[in-house]
Amino acid sequence: MERWEKLIQIVKAESARFDERDDAIIDLAEFNNNEVIEALFNIAKNNQIDYNATSKCRRGFD
Repeated sequence: MERWEKLIQIVKAESARFDERDDAIIDLAEFNNNEVIEALFNIAKNNQIDYNATSKCRRGFD
């Protein structure tokens, strides 16, 4: 399993702590492939994700 796949799993895991999810989102911004972009997009549009984490996902597109 690739590192970016593990990071996506962390972000999606409801059992993950906020800081783990936050760090995973920041780290995902380093990757530039369709799967990561789609995952960040879906995370950003999900209303159940904390606003600060969502804004970091959006910044990953800059």
